[in-house]
Amino acid sequence: MQALDKLERERRGLQAIHDRRHWHRWPLERPDGANAFLDSLIDLCNSPLTWSIDEHQFTGLEITKLIDELETAYYSAAKPWERLKTVYDSPHATHELRWPDGTYPAKVQIDARFRFHELVTTSRFSVNEVPNTGALEQVNTPLPPVTIQHVACLAAMVCIFDAIQALETILEGWRKISVPYRGSKPFQWLVDRDRPALRLILTKELNAPGEVDFYQDQINDASEARDQANAWLSVVENLQPAINEINWANMRVDELKAKNEQARLAKKKQPQAAAKLPRGNAKNLTVQQVADYWNARPQEKREIMAAEMSELYGVSTGTIYSRLREARKNNLVQ
Repeated sequence: MQALDKLERERRGLQAIHDRRHWHRWPLERPDGANAFLDSLIDLCNSPLTWSIDEHQFTGLEITKLIDELETAYYSAAKPWERLKTVYDSPHATHELRWPDGTYPAKVQIDARFRFHELVTTSRFSVNEVPNTGALEQVNTPLPPVTIQHVACLAAMVCIFDAIQALETILEGWRKISVPYRGSKPFQWLVDRDRPALRLILTKELNAPGEVDFYQDQINDASEARDQANAWLSVVENLQPAINEINWANMRVDELKAKNEQARLAKKKQPQAAAKLPRGNAKNLTVQQVADYWNARPQEKREIMAAEMSELYGVSTGTIYSRLREARKNNLVQ
């Protein structure tokens, strides 16, 4: 009975964390399996950043390589944390909160997010200096089960976070400069439905004198942040525990990376397919249909489901996510 009470307390703690939807950035995957870092990287990989818009300044292959390297760095930084997954399915868990592969205890989740936020905001320590675990430990001494190795991984994640923000700043800039040319059509609509038109718009604007300088600076910042993340990961290598733990973590990371690659490929296929679909199909897709589809497969990765539904109903993934948000708002998704 005592063990069940402990599990129930853990479940309630994780439910409370899950309900804090305004937390945009989490260093670890959320209790519902969502991962802000990987979702952002998937979105960047499927954005105009990977197009060859202006081959003299922006080469899609180079930015694609940078995004892939950031993803690899994130998986390496997440490896030591995988050992701290100790919570498994609760008989009282909702469909959104099931953990057949385990999840982090509420205490670990809160500790990781607090330390991550602290490293992002503190003026007492900069992750961009030469990596120093002694100075890092002085910021906030880790307590078991968290070790200095885990905190060094968070420092690497902060660098990856900075790189993601730099690349997202470019996209935000492109949204703004394209406004006069795209009329009432949203930026994302052109990404999903009319890439040639958006490519012409961006090429015209990026050829304006001095326009590319700011964006090139953002790419340089992202590249430097990637290098700094890898520097922290080199320090982590020297803090690795027993070799059997390393092998276990590598197996777990390979599994997670395979799942994320599956989601990425599914999402990549969607824009090209969507461009061939007849327009106006969005009005035929109801919120209830999306809710029913989601409730039928509660453990499936959302990017895969969104891509499947977009192909099935002939709409963009943006429409799917819009209907899903409305379904959650109306408590139609379990």
